[in-house]
Amino acid sequence: MTTAAVQARIPISQTEASVAKAILIVEDETFVSQVTCDVLLGQGYSVLWARNADEARKIFCRHSGQIAAMVCDAVLPDGSGFALAQACRRLSPALKLVVASGYPPALLPNTFQDEPGTRFLTKPYSSATLMATVRNLFRDEAKCEQVA
Repeated sequence: MTTAAVQARIPISQTEASVAKAILIVEDETFVSQVTCDVLLGQGYSVLWARNADEARKIFCRHSGQIAAMVCDAVLPDGSGFALAQACRRLSPALKLVVASGYPPALLPNTFQDEPGTRFLTKPYSSATLMATVRNLFRDEAKCEQVA
């Protein structure tokens, strides 16, 4: 699956409300990215996919107003998923983030673990765990909007 193939799955005629829940997947393992994209697409989310941090930055800049969340591998071939997430959050502070890694959380930087709008996902993860994690991110956002 190529980046263009996943991006082509995003209907151009979507309403602003559905585009607001576009998710950028940043994953260098083809099988993992394919399953992740398919699961999210199957649940009605728009999906963009990048194989590395450089591709992700370009996609994020091009579509930043449409991307509400990022599912990002902690370790990418060309850099840190954490550094990428920090750069994207500087451009879009409300960006929801799921950091995925096969490494235990204790071995990763504590950079995001306590931040609102951030979740950690241990690899390998199931489709059900992925969806529960993503739904909780958006559910937390809805709760905050109701309180405000």
